[in-house]
Amino acid sequence: MALLQSLRLTACFTAFMTYLPAATLAMPIDGSCSASRRGSGGVERTLLWDWTLTRDHDDPVIKATTNPLASSSKITSITNWETWRPPELPSNIPFRPMVRTPAQLSGEPWENLLSVLNSEEEKIVHFNELDKQGILPVDAAKMWKDAMLPLRHDYSAKLVSPGCASNDDGTRWLDEFMGHLTDGERPDYIALHFYTKADEPADKEILVAKQYLKTRHEQHNLPVIINELASTSRDLNVVQNFTTEVGNWLDGQEWVVEYGFFGVSHEPTDDFVSPAAQLLDGDGTWTELGKWFVGG
Repeated sequence: MALLQSLRLTACFTAFMTYLPAATLAMPIDGSCSASRRGSGGVERTLLWDWTLTRDHDDPVIKATTNPLASSSKITSITNWETWRPPELPSNIPFRPMVRTPAQLSGEPWENLLSVLNSEEEKIVHFNELDKQGILPVDAAKMWKDAMLPLRHDYSAKLVSPGCASNDDGTRWLDEFMGHLTDGERPDYIALHFYTKADEPADKEILVAKQYLKTRHEQHNLPVIINELASTSRDLNVVQNFTTEVGNWLDGQEWVVEYGFFGVSHEPTDDFVSPAAQLLDGDGTWTELGKWFVGG
C-alpha cells in the first residue's frame, strides 16, 4: 500500500537535517515491548501521516489539525513512510523514520535518517514492503545486514522488520526473510499489515484480524508494530465497528508496541482504500474516527 506513495518530496527538508556516519553490527537491544509512552493506560497509537499534509502545511486548517496533537494522550509516535520528520507536527511526538525503498539506503534520504536518529531520544526505524517491490527475501536480508543492523551499534536504534501484506505471499516472504537471519540479526519488532476484505461483515473481519496479528506475534516470538491497518469496506458502520473494536483490543495487548490506522490524508490514496476509513476529511479536519483515534 505505502509503495503507491513513492513520489515524495524530500529535498525541501534538507535544511532541517545534519549529517552523521554509520557503522557496524550489534545484537538486538531488548526483547521487551517497552517503548516510552506519552499516553496513559498502555495506549500505543501512531499517526500514519501522509506527505501531502506536509506539502500543504501552511493551510490554516492543517495547522489547526496538528496543533492539538502536542497534548494528545493517545498518540505516541508518527511515521510518514519517509526518512525526514514532518516539520509541521509537534516536536514532542517521537518520529519513526522508514526505509521504504532501496533508494533510501543511500544519499540524502539515508543522511536524513541518520540525522533523525541523532536527534530522537527513542530510536525506532522501519523497513517497509520490500515484497511489493519484487525484492527477494535473500536480497532484502543482505540489505538488512549491510545497512540496517549497523544502526544498532552506532545509534542504539531498535529495528522493525519489513512490513508485508497479510496475504499468503506476504506471509511467506516475511518468513523466508526471517530465515536468512541469525538470532543476533533478528529485528527487535515484527511489522504487520492488515486490511479487511471489502464485502465481509465487521464481526468476521474483527476475528480474522485478531487471530492473524496474534498468530504472527506468537510465530516469531517478537513484539509487534502494526504500521498499516484498516477496513476496506465502503459501509461506514462496518468501518467504525471494525476500527474501534480492533483498536480498543490492541490498546490492551502487551505484545503490541504501536499501531496505526491507514490513513491520515486529505483523500484516499487509491481505489483500494475506503473513503469511510479516512481519519481526515477532504478539508483536513479530523473525521469522527480520527477524533476517536487521537483522543479528541
